[in-house]
Parts: sequence; structure tokens; C-alpha cells
Amino acid sequence: MNQFLQSFLGRRDRNGNIYFVEERSKCVLLQLCWSEQWREASNRLRTHPREAWCVNRFTYRTALHLVCFPSSKAPEFFIDELIRINPGAVSYIDKWKQTPLHIACCSSYLLSKSHVIQRLLNTILDTKPSLELKDAFASPSILFAAAKTIAPQPT
Repeated sequence: MNQFLQSFLGRRDRNGNIYFVEERSKCVLLQLCWSEQWREASNRLRTHPREAWCVNRFTYRTALHLVCFPSSKAPEFFIDELIRINPGAVSYIDKWKQTPLHIACCSSYLLSKSHVIQRLLNTILDTKPSLELKDAFASPSILFAAAKTIAPQPT
């Protein structure tokens, strides 16, 4: 497939889901998450749920990646809504081979709300139980391994 057609159609993840690769300035939801405008982002997600599949074309990060950053103070209901609309984003790997779970495990804000990390982890285990998450150095993430051992096993 030629590069123009690929960029028009989007980028497929390992499950075949199409993510729409955009510059942050072209995806309003990514813009709102980046600038931490949570009320507006929540409204935008409600009216434009397709934008939960937008990916920044330079970093390959979704809105879920952005809300999991240490500096983010995203409300839990918004994180839950992103996961509900696009559960595949939980295991979407960015340019640095990190999922939102990797990023969330580095966030003291989200660590204080461990049920958000538990929700991310359970969603990964529900959607991709055989996924082995690696950190940027291709070794198993210590935080992911620790989280996986305390998570309830999927039934």
C-alpha cells in the first residue's frame, strides 16, 4: 500500500483496529487532553467518540496515553470513558514502545488512585491476555510485572 493511502486510512494495530493518525492540532480531543481542558475534552469525547482512535502522527500516542502522564490530572470518569469507548487503546504502543499502563505506573497521581491502574491492567488482560509488555529497552517492565501479579486473573 502506498504511503499516501496508508496515511489516509490510518495505522492498524496488531488486532487490525484502524487508528487515525493526525497532527495534534487536527484532532480536537488530543489538543484538549494535551492542554488539560477536561470538561471540554469530556464533552468532545461524548459528541465525537471517533476521536478516541486518533493517534499523534509523531509520537503515536492516543488520548489515553496523554491522560496517563504524571503531569496530567485527568478525572477518573474521563479515563474510564476513554477506556470504555476504545479498550484497544490500553495496549496501543507509542513511539517509545510504551502503553498507557507504562506511563500510568510512573504517575504518582494515578498511583494514588490505584483502581485506575487496575482498570488499565484488567482491560489489557481482557483484550490481550497473552500480551507481554516490554519497556523501551525491550525488557519486561518491572512495574507491569508487579501489577500483573497482584491483578485478579481473568475468568
